[in-house]
Amino acid sequence: MITKRRFLTGMASTAAVAATVSHSTTSWAATPTAAAAPSAVETPPTPAIPPFDAVVFNERYSDAWLFAQVLRAQGVPLMPIAGDAGTLWYGVLRAQVLSGRARFAGMGTPMDLMILESLGREADLRVRFRAHHDARGRKTLTHSISGTHAISRSEGPSLAAELGAQDWPARLAAALPRAASGLIATNIQRSADHPGMLVSWVLARRETT
Repeated sequence: MITKRRFLTGMASTAAVAATVSHSTTSWAATPTAAAAPSAVETPPTPAIPPFDAVVFNERYSDAWLFAQVLRAQGVPLMPIAGDAGTLWYGVLRAQVLSGRARFAGMGTPMDLMILESLGREADLRVRFRAHHDARGRKTLTHSISGTHAISRSEGPSLAAELGAQDWPARLAAALPRAASGLIATNIQRSADHPGMLVSWVLARRETT
């Protein structure tokens, strides 16, 4: 059951992170003064378009934190789950979707994704990419990847090499738009706080994929 206290706690946590990101992001084009106005032949730089509208992540796990921070560096706003994916949906995420944002990356537990996938159907969000990061019963990780963000099989070994690195969450975040389907077994040891199974995903409307 979602209590009022849990709802307010989740909202406060999300707002604090959003404020931090906003404060730390420098505008790509400051308003020039009269003395420093650009000449007629100069054009301001074009801002990079973030690959996602937000990254939803379970901040309890270091792998999810690393995944989110790489996307944050690309200008993607952070949305920590703050203990309850349902509260996040009804408090902040749904409002973002209704305002027109419709492409979200994420990493958390299978339950986190199950809740968001179920609730997101009302806004026509679907899972377009899904990867299981499985360390159940062992110390090493196996990645199982599926989705419509598939690339050619010829690029598969490159992604396999990236996910075989110790900083695999960062590499996955950077490679997410070109992630290939398949099963990738590694000899990389699980992080100390890995819960046994983490899932990364892309939730988006069909027209945004």
